[in-house]
Amino acid sequence: MKANMTTFKLLAALLFAATLSVSNVHASTITVMNNNDSGPNSLRDAIATASAGDMIQFAAAVTGVITLTSSELLINKSITISGPGANILAVDGNHARRVFHITSGNTVTISGLSITNGNAGNSFGGGIFNDISGGSATLTLSNCTVSGNRAASIGGGICNVAVHGSATLGQSLADAGLVDRYHLLVFPLLLGAGKRLFSEADKDATRLKLVDHAAYSNGIQKQVFDVVR
Repeated sequence: MKANMTTFKLLAALLFAATLSVSNVHASTITVMNNNDSGPNSLRDAIATASAGDMIQFAAAVTGVITLTSSELLINKSITISGPGANILAVDGNHARRVFHITSGNTVTISGLSITNGNAGNSFGGGIFNDISGGSATLTLSNCTVSGNRAASIGGGICNVAVHGSATLGQSLADAGLVDRYHLLVFPLLLGAGKRLFSEADKDATRLKLVDHAAYSNGIQKQVFDVVR
């Protein structure tokens, strides 16, 4: 009986230690303190030191432009970047490099920034390249301006290669006026519930033009629509 009580006390102590350890693990907020391309307290430094789930914000003094002079900003973890407003702070690719590159498998939210003057050269996404080559990547843009970016391939502003099943990104891009074409597959099945394809944002109607259509033997229909500007 004494041995059993000792075992119970040891197990209880281990469980308490594990609970305490888990409770101390939480997301952090990292503050960018300057407009430098790199170095301590820069945006690049904040992205590099952040852990998955962290939020990056900006000190009140960080306004104007963060000009990238070395390389693109690589985001290889799931984080949130919360800017002060697209009219207050811009991240500028200096007409020489892509601004943001988000690697596959991550969920990233960017808000309150202007993303401008990115240049991907012969690659994809001058402003943002959201890489879904590994199967998935979720990007949400909120209150951002994406302008003045270029890419010789596709996606001067934003390239997601193709939005396959990413309703969140599709809604964000549509709300920002960055979708030029929809490829829709209609399945002959009613589920009664599901995720919205289009957002509930209060905006003017978007006119679509049917440019391609196909019906397959399994009942699936493909419809391709261009957005009428």
